[in-house]
Amino acid sequence: MPKHVLIVFGTRPEAIKFAPLIEALSARDEVSVTVCSTGQHRELLTGILRWFKIDVDYDLNIMGNGQSVGETFMKAFTGVSDILGRHDIDMVLVQGDTLTTLAGAQAAYLHGVRLGHIEAGLRTNNLYSPWPEEGNRRVVSALADLHFAPTEVAKANLVKENVALDKIYVTGNTGVDSLLKVVDRLDAEPALRQTLESDYPFLQPDRRLVLVTTHRRENFSEGIDALKAALQRLAHEFSGDVNIVIPVHKNPVVFTSLHRDLEEIENIYLIEPQDYVGFVFLMSRAQLIITDSGGIQEEAPSLGVPTLVIRKDTERSEGLEGFGVSLIPPTTVDIYEAAARVLGSSLPDSRRRSNLNPYGDGQAAKRIAAVLLGDG
Repeated sequence: MPKHVLIVFGTRPEAIKFAPLIEALSARDEVSVTVCSTGQHRELLTGILRWFKIDVDYDLNIMGNGQSVGETFMKAFTGVSDILGRHDIDMVLVQGDTLTTLAGAQAAYLHGVRLGHIEAGLRTNNLYSPWPEEGNRRVVSALADLHFAPTEVAKANLVKENVALDKIYVTGNTGVDSLLKVVDRLDAEPALRQTLESDYPFLQPDRRLVLVTTHRRENFSEGIDALKAALQRLAHEFSGDVNIVIPVHKNPVVFTSLHRDLEEIENIYLIEPQDYVGFVFLMSRAQLIITDSGGIQEEAPSLGVPTLVIRKDTERSEGLEGFGVSLIPPTTVDIYEAAARVLGSSLPDSRRRSNLNPYGDGQAAKRIAAVLLGDG
């Protein structure tokens, strides 16, 4: 049982998925928890940390203008290594597949510190899709001592790579834990929901909401052009009853491209990146989600919202088996036709939550904590 755990995250999705585990571990007297944020998503982290009441012990602030992928990795690696050199850490925990995850794992390995990998075993089996995430998670799996797989499919992937069975624990995904906590609070606090409703003028009772996100590097050229063309056509053909809302990623490539070609279309709304609570609220109100995000694939089944994943491959295949998630090639025709089919059908009220989510039941963090602390 580790007495001192270092948790390393840097992006908003990592913080969201670590939040319930930080809460579960911090409630126990027999373990000390140190939290390190690399600041890979610095602007997007503030609201998450505040909402989930996460106290960061080390903020590495690694990002700089025009910084390369390699520079980002090296800054994160150096920062985590420095922490490990100054503290007696028994275990490092990393989550997912980001550059921060890879840096934390490499630092732990080189310092001889045991490594736990949250959300282990996801694979597309295409080293360059998504890039660099697929390569990152394969390397982390090779270094990890404990593998917390969200699903049986993820476990099977690890077994194929000769990971020992007694090192793999199927726990569910901690992202579902966080999602359900937010939705429960929205249900319990009508004033909070009403405040959020008033923040978004495009939420009109006679119009359906299509929520769109895009940020992946592999979609920066042809993929984003195909998405824009499909959205332009959808906005025109469903102009009478559909509003398309896009929280625009801060990446300059994404920001410039979307604003150049979509901001003059009347029923397309380009908005600022949303805090987590606001985004969950928008997802719960949507009739359709179009995305290249990994995390949204995991969340949407709990909300009962049809979701089109615009990617060539997905490491989250479970949602494709009758849970309302579809994998759509990033071409204009494919995106348009898939979206038009959903919008042209008679849909149930998407705000009715589903209890069926292949990625988790809201108890993943408790299971992981039990393993780490010798309870399970």
